[in-house]
Amino acid sequence: DEMGKEMKDLREDAEDDDWGGEVMTVDQALEHVGGFGTFQRWQTFSLGMCWLICGMLALGPVSWNMKLMKDTGWGSCQEEQLSNTIYFGAQFVANAFWGPSADRLGRRKNILGAVILTALGGAITAMARNFTVYNIGRSICGFGTAGMSLVTTVLLSEVVEAESRSIVICFYLQVFYALGMCLLIPSSFLFGETDWRSEVGFPTLLALTWIPLLLAFCRESPRFFAAKGELGNALAEIAYIGESQQPFLYQ
Repeated sequence: DEMGKEMKDLREDAEDDDWGGEVMTVDQALEHVGGFGTFQRWQTFSLGMCWLICGMLALGPVSWNMKLMKDTGWGSCQEEQLSNTIYFGAQFVANAFWGPSADRLGRRKNILGAVILTALGGAITAMARNFTVYNIGRSICGFGTAGMSLVTTVLLSEVVEAESRSIVICFYLQVFYALGMCLLIPSSFLFGETDWRSEVGFPTLLALTWIPLLLAFCRESPRFFAAKGELGNALAEIAYIGESQQPFLYQ
């Protein structure tokens, strides 16, 4: 099969770190191997789940704050606003970190680091025994979710063809974020009137669950490798995307 031969040639070029004398942009290469196929759909789902977790943790206090007040006695309107300011302030500061870090260390490593930080922050928040520790947990959550939303957007935009990029980034990811906020409604009814810790623990557990899945299936951006001058690795990632679109060619 002609397409299968092209994928094998691309894999051989990657192993030899050789472009074969051809000049091709990353976008052209993605279109060539299938710009929005099986690989990109799975990446949209797996990275979109990061946005779902972000939505739950961002709007969560609206749902669990009354339970927190009943259970602990802290969480007044003033304290809630302070906690929200800390959370979104941490996100603001974190954006200045995650962008350069993603360019220096790679998208995949930073996404994993952001999910781990988010899970850590969620765990600290859920186990907090005083308002200070609660805010420390929320600040770590804010720092982590900033990286999740920022770097997943970058990675996904770099593995999807240009024609599909806008709907994936501007619509599909926002759908996951909205679903995360909507999930707060059933989770609020699911847990008791004072069980705010379980409500915080739900998105935290999702983040913990997603770490091994990202380790197994999240791939590095070919554009990152190309920008670093690692053309062999860039070609290898593009070849992997092509092979993922047509698994029957390699059985």
